[in-house]
Amino acid sequence: MDRVVMKIRPIQRTYGAFDRDERHDAEKRFFRLLLQLLEQMNIPTTLVPWLQGEDTRHTGLQWIESNLEKNNSDHPDLQRVRNIVAAMQRIERRKAT
Repeated sequence: MDRVVMKIRPIQRTYGAFDRDERHDAEKRFFRLLLQLLEQMNIPTTLVPWLQGEDTRHTGLQWIESNLEKNNSDHPDLQRVRNIVAAMQRIERRKAT
């Protein structure tokens, strides 16, 4: 009798388009919320185009991270903006890899 050998590959999680869509939607929500919060803060008007451009967004987020507290240290939403910026920077880093 001949022996039949079957190779069974383990089931792997598939990453479908719906995962990418959810991540993209989350990025859009973060971006809209960040812009709404920044409208209430004292920031340069030239920063908004930096954030809107895909290739310059990283620079804008770095600027916010390092300089936002200088004129907005008493703003009630400062910590919220910091958290959003940190989340968006993680998203940008994932895109770069």
